[in-house]
Amino acid sequence: MNIRHLLMKRICLWFLICAALCLFGVVYNADASTVRLQRPKVRLSIPSGSTESGSITVANPSDKNVNVKAYLEDWIYTATQDGIKDFAPPGTTPLSCAKWISFYPAEFTLPPFGSREIFFVVIVPKAVVGGHYAVLFFETVVGSTVDATGVNILIKGRIGSLFYIEAGGVQKEATITDISIAKAGKETAIEAVLNNIGNVDITANGSFNIIDSKGMVFARGKFNEVYTFPGDKATIASAWSAKIPAGEYDLIITLDLGNKPLIYEAKINVNAAGEVRYVAP
Repeated sequence: MNIRHLLMKRICLWFLICAALCLFGVVYNADASTVRLQRPKVRLSIPSGSTESGSITVANPSDKNVNVKAYLEDWIYTATQDGIKDFAPPGTTPLSCAKWISFYPAEFTLPPFGSREIFFVVIVPKAVVGGHYAVLFFETVVGSTVDATGVNILIKGRIGSLFYIEAGGVQKEATITDISIAKAGKETAIEAVLNNIGNVDITANGSFNIIDSKGMVFARGKFNEVYTFPGDKATIASAWSAKIPAGEYDLIITLDLGNKPLIYEAKINVNAAGEVRYVAP
């Protein structure tokens, strides 16, 4: 059973549990939170077998005391690769670093408009390389309600600091494959697959240009931003509406991988109807 299938089973179980809890008057809000985080992302480069420490400031913007509970979980990107995340128990995903992280305190109270530093230590095991990931959640009570029987129900919310730990030798590499160009109504749609073949996460965005042998641009467009872990594939898509005269052109795709560009070039042939007959890398 692959990890995505396992996670989907856990997510379905989570929704069933939430539904059951709601029947008994318990509501859990995963988006709401009454605290603010100074470091919503913690990205660290740590040599294998080494240790690094740091802190996250948690602030209370309200005029009331707020009780906070902190805990670690794993996270991955969903199959849509659009930045939405799935969460799982700590240490259950292949690239988890949750077991490497310790923090203090796990529970605390923030006074009105107050703040507190949460200290963490990351201990990277020996011989570990590449990117590993976890999230430190901060859970609070964001409100309450009363059910039909008069029972007071607490409404909880959480907000997290995402950990990106890059250990040992880091390789940020990607390729573009499976170019597809076809008419879609009045537009011509272009799709391709970004393959994360490195050992760290890649967030990519970019554009394409279609030019002739003289460098004149006949069409251009922007691709959707995609988010990947090592081994992931993500579809980038765009379109153009301008009619391109029959002939041969250069297709140039340029993606920003965060540390360097990825450039893909191919020849395309357009017929008299404005359709792309073939793409030749």
